[in-house]
Amino acid sequence: ARALARIYGALANGGSVDGVPVLSPESIDRARTEQSFGPDLVLQVVTRFGLGFMLSRPEEPHMRFGPQPGGFGHPGAGGSLGFADPASGLGFGYVMN
Repeated sequence: ARALARIYGALANGGSVDGVPVLSPESIDRARTEQSFGPDLVLQVVTRFGLGFMLSRPEEPHMRFGPQPGGFGHPGAGGSLGFADPASGLGFGYVMN
């Protein structure tokens, strides 16, 4: 969980961890740009995706990645969750044992 939060924290704050680039700011912008919107046949809900990340749907409280509309991340199997909230500079990771 700590490592997941650290990576998402880097994505929320420009893209590097301890000076080592994870993604460029331009790549993060592309990851946060909507590429698809509609019913997800696996999750059985309407989703939005950028390049590699699920995007928040602010109009749906259960589909938000942080309190701001620009959050992005992904829920994992069994309730895990990781997301970045660039507006607050927050990275979050939750996993179960």
